[in-house]
Amino acid sequence: LKAVSARLGKWLYSKAYENYGADYFLYAQDFDKNWENNIRTSKAVVKGNTATLKVTLVSPPNSGGGFGNHVLAVKLVKESGELKIDRVSGA
Repeated sequence: LKAVSARLGKWLYSKAYENYGADYFLYAQDFDKNWENNIRTSKAVVKGNTATLKVTLVSPPNSGGGFGNHVLAVKLVKESGELKIDRVSGA
């Protein structure tokens, strides 16, 4: 909870998230082991108290049945002087 906004933290402990059926931070139901050490991020675009960036989970070609690259759009908001994750979605 230290890394997420108050709004997102509340939702993560709600019934709605229990019924979500996927990992919120991956925006997926499954995890490709190839993603563990193959993460790329764009430069963050900061506007006032928010920032956005893209995170790409990379599955190298010929990596043995991986899921392929997975691109996420991440929005951060400033709370108590720190940027915290507020939203993750498929890009």
